Amino acid sequence: MIGQRFQEKKRAVLDIVERYKACREGMEDGVDLDFLEQRARALEEERYILLVIGEVKAGKSTLINALLGERILPTHVLQSSSAIIEICKSDKKFVKVRYADGHEEIISDDVATLDVDKVSEHLRRIAALPDRFREIPTTLIDDWIVQGRIVPGQPVPIDELQAASGLPLDRRENLIEEYIQGRQLKDIPQEIVFGFPLKYGFDGLRLVDSPGVNAVGGVQDRTFAYLRRANAILFVHPLTAPIESSSFKKFVERTLPDRDREVLFLVLTKSGECTAAEVKGKVDGARSLYGQWFAPERIIPIDSMFKVIADELLDFDSPTALERYYEERWSDEDDMYERKCDLLGKVLNRLSRGGADATRDAVLRELRQRSNFDALERLLDEFSSKAPELQLRELLRTVRCGYENRLAAHEQNIALLEQKKRHPQTFDQEIERVQQVLEEYRRALNDFSEKMQRRYTGVDTDIRKEIQKLRDTYAARVTRQIDSIEEIGSIEDSIRKESYDFNDQVGALLRDIAEQIRKDYSNKMRELQMEVKEQHRITVPKIDVDGTIERARSTSEKELTIWERFKRWLLKRFFGGLTAREAEHWRSEFRAEMDRVADKALSIISDFLDKYQSTFRAELQRLINARQAALEELKVQKMESEKILQRIEDEGKKKKVVQEEKNRVDEILGDIG
Repeated sequence: MIGQRFQEKKRAVLDIVERYKACREGMEDGVDLDFLEQRARALEEERYILLVIGEVKAGKSTLINALLGERILPTHVLQSSSAIIEICKSDKKFVKVRYADGHEEIISDDVATLDVDKVSEHLRRIAALPDRFREIPTTLIDDWIVQGRIVPGQPVPIDELQAASGLPLDRRENLIEEYIQGRQLKDIPQEIVFGFPLKYGFDGLRLVDSPGVNAVGGVQDRTFAYLRRANAILFVHPLTAPIESSSFKKFVERTLPDRDREVLFLVLTKSGECTAAEVKGKVDGARSLYGQWFAPERIIPIDSMFKVIADELLDFDSPTALERYYEERWSDEDDMYERKCDLLGKVLNRLSRGGADATRDAVLRELRQRSNFDALERLLDEFSSKAPELQLRELLRTVRCGYENRLAAHEQNIALLEQKKRHPQTFDQEIERVQQVLEEYRRALNDFSEKMQRRYTGVDTDIRKEIQKLRDTYAARVTRQIDSIEEIGSIEDSIRKESYDFNDQVGALLRDIAEQIRKDYSNKMRELQMEVKEQHRITVPKIDVDGTIERARSTSEKELTIWERFKRWLLKRFFGGLTAREAEHWRSEFRAEMDRVADKALSIISDFLDKYQSTFRAELQRLINARQAALEELKVQKMESEKILQRIEDEGKKKKVVQEEKNRVDEILGDIG
């Protein structure tokens, strides 16, 4: 339960955020205001997200079930499952689902029927996926139904789905059609919240189960979307897989550079399938490989299934009765009960070899010890008690960063004015030096932009070759279809599909290029900013690279389609057929049109880069002009000593206000610890 003291701190921090926003005055101080407001809303709503994340079949859902002490989340579900479930603290269990058509449903446990767990059953029903649909991209299909790109009763873009999902979909058309026919907006969950009597002291803590980060079929996109929202992350990796797994290591490196070690956990699951020596070796290896991100005590081996077995044993009179139950259930859920029976057998054999009686209490103790859940739960309990303070600290540090940048600007102005008062000539020279450095910074980024232009739009670029390869592939496909297809409906559908597929392939390439451009510019700006600060003791303006890239992308994604051009031919084919000469003519026309589309695709990429660079340069020039204009104003003003002193006093007052606000931040930070 959050105490009154925390509520007071929370109100104080939210007040600080509002005061900061009010006195920001549009000044560029390095703070991402949208990010700050998002975190402030989360604090106000008392939402603190602990995201459980890992690769496919790492044991995430089993881990959460073990933490809850009940089998709540569906397990043994392959990577096609797309449900992301937020588990929040509640006195009684409930599940709230918001669907794509906007309606919500809430299911609560009925006090009159305590023997029926309606909530858990309903949650498993909407979150699990029928076996027959596990090999098709159900997440992507759902998304496209919501977007209107797939409409029940109309042709399904199979090749497009295959390209976007990475799944082989040959001979699965009927299965996909069956799935689509059973999906309407009212059936597609967009948000699932599960209320459960969590035992953690922090009411705002929410556990979030997620699909695998290496899942295909569009599933992992849901997981990545949650990463920015997550306050803390619990990574799950099975000890049965190499700890140095390249995909997992790459994901960790990509995700964690800007995260505080206090909000990160690495849980190594399935320890029961390894020897004690193997577990120790792999844990030591993980601490060596990932120690820069995770504190040693937060890299912990567990086996969730031992904990699940211990929880289930509480409902049986003896371990033998539970073992018989598992044996009877093998055929129902494949190997899950077989594994439980195997692990329980290991515990019974261990006790037997040690000469101990396999009583219910003895087996429970052994299961708990083998699971190592006591250590994990102590770790999470400790974290839960600190999580509210961590949430406050994150906001305060962000605000303090903004105030520190402003203090530096006021201090620089005061130093320059003091210099002007004492040495006007030296002052003018210093102004000119700063302006020259700013101009050199602008030129360096412009030179970089020209290199980027050559890299992405030159004659022999890899991008041009890739576009040409796409053109040749799709031109060959359609040419073959023109030669072989007789029915007008078939040829119409085929050309439509191939045209749209080509469009989407180019769109995907454009998005990949945009992401690479963003990274290139971010890295270059960071490099130049550090160089300027080290060499010239000047802080140069920063550009919101992400915002700029989104603005350019939204205005540059033009539709590429060759479909309309062929309508006349299709009508002619329908009414009278084509002679051999006419067919050859249209094959030639199609190839020529594909050439034009490929050229247009390259022009779109060039147009995108032009828009991005022009937007970037304009924003950079605006900030540099503002900085230079302020310096020039100081330089040209004919101030007498009294006016200079007044200006110094005004800057000092502004600095004092900022310093007082920063002191308030530091005071609360010191109180939090």
